[in-house]
Amino acid sequence: MRNYMNQCSRLLLAVSLCLTVACGSKSNMKGEDANKSDQELYTVIEQGDMSNHNTQEVIVIISMEELNEVYAEINSTRRPGLPIPKIDFDNYTVVAAFAGTKSNGGYSVIIDTSETDDTLHFACSLKSPDPMQPVTMAITTPFMLVKALKADKKITASF
Repeated sequence: MRNYMNQCSRLLLAVSLCLTVACGSKSNMKGEDANKSDQELYTVIEQGDMSNHNTQEVIVIISMEELNEVYAEINSTRRPGLPIPKIDFDNYTVVAAFAGTKSNGGYSVIIDTSETDDTLHFACSLKSPDPMQPVTMAITTPFMLVKALKADKKITASF
């Protein structure tokens, strides 16, 4: 009986170790290098599920005044509001992707990029919750704001 308990303990320890190592892995379904280029092309500056922007839209922001307007909408129901980041618009452009109004939580915005010799394109899409995933039963308005280094390229975006 004691030998059986030792074997069970060792098996449980081995399974726990395997799960810990697997859960701590940083690879993703696309592969580690698939998002590497996106991460180099932009930086996420804000994301969440309450933008207060009711329509699905992508806005390319090229000035601090435009960024202040976007944050005014995002912060219209927040107390305190999110801090507005200081962006050097001589060197960066901000892309704001709004998913519109959703009837429940669990939605998020995904941004992929593609690049040609003269264009950097931000392709935004909506990630829906898994049908079996428990979600918040509240109206949400998912969004993501990213900043991209300006280059000698035209910046375009679409949802």
